[in-house]
Amino acid sequence: MRIFNNRIRGLEHKPGRVMKIILLGLCFFCPAFAQPVLHIQVQALHETRTIETAFEARVTLDSTYAAAGLMLQPGPGVLDDRPGDPRESVALLASTSAVNGVHALQPLALPSPFQIYEENGRLILLESGQPVWAYAFAPQLPQGVAEKYRRADYFHPLYDLNGRILTDDFPRDHYHHRGLSWMWPHVRVAGQEYNLWESDGHIRQVFESWLCRQTGPVAAVIAMQSSWQVQDHRVCDEKVWVRTFRSNEYGRVIDLRIVLIPREPIGLLGAANKGYGGLSLRFAPRDCTLITSPQGKEQEDSNDKLFAWTDLSARFERADDFSGIAVLQHSGNPDAPAEWCIRHYGFLGVSWPGLHPVTLQSGQPVTFRFRLWLHRGSGPKAFLSTVYHDFIQPPQIRLVKK
Repeated sequence: MRIFNNRIRGLEHKPGRVMKIILLGLCFFCPAFAQPVLHIQVQALHETRTIETAFEARVTLDSTYAAAGLMLQPGPGVLDDRPGDPRESVALLASTSAVNGVHALQPLALPSPFQIYEENGRLILLESGQPVWAYAFAPQLPQGVAEKYRRADYFHPLYDLNGRILTDDFPRDHYHHRGLSWMWPHVRVAGQEYNLWESDGHIRQVFESWLCRQTGPVAAVIAMQSSWQVQDHRVCDEKVWVRTFRSNEYGRVIDLRIVLIPREPIGLLGAANKGYGGLSLRFAPRDCTLITSPQGKEQEDSNDKLFAWTDLSARFERADDFSGIAVLQHSGNPDAPAEWCIRHYGFLGVSWPGLHPVTLQSGQPVTFRFRLWLHRGSGPKAFLSTVYHDFIQPPQIRLVKK
């Protein structure tokens, strides 16, 4: 202590030197004092939006942040355009108050509204205590249904914002339909053909492990690895990422990334004369079904229309109000946009490759990306067109140190 005091007394007549030492001390003990503040530069954010915009930016952050109507959370890039495993990215929510410009980032000290738990072979996601969806990772088979229909690796139920169930599983008219799934009627392996669509008992999707189970203030991100097995022989690896954004008064955004990695050449083909096979969504019983596309209301069933998105809305569980799900195809998907299988009994399917057979080559990943918009109301065309525009033309984001 005496030495320290002597040093200070020796500087009594050198105030400039004292100030320099004090500043150096602050920099040493408080690194943040000397470091530039991280900012975010936002460009091409749609100023006319009336709801929160959910999007993804290819930047790297080590924690959650907020800035002028923006909430940012690091995690896997579900919409990343690189084939196969996604790069690290940031999921963002832009409120209606967010504007273009350069904004200082502040740590976001906000708890996650999401909770995850397992029950009866399903992983269940809750938001603020309310169910969002369930993923069947263990094989499911209700009593009285034939053994060949036992299956796993699909989402059911999906819920609307009021907790009503939007999807169906094992419906009596099509026992093989299963909530939100991805399946093909013609799968050719080593010269033999199998039916993943109708669960023919010879080929199946088998869950293997979790790749990611992350929750945060902006979104929950779950990823899993499965395989396609023919007589217990693995013929294709499958990796799926699903990112569920926190809901707002209008709805909820769910992004889906499906990656197929064949272990040997695999042929895929849609159903004869109709082409269905691929991403499939079977809806629960309902009243007053409305199907909307970029062309307006779809009055009839169809198999071959090329749309970027399609929506099914209805009154579920005898409710007085409408809710529904819009399925949006990513413009970077193979042969996008693919044709649709539209059924007013309650089915939407993205038909790829349709009636044009393809062969997936061994070791070469094929990546599909989709957005689901679970919404209140009947899904008017103009509103859904805006949602799709936000999906394919997200704002431009860049980190800046100032």
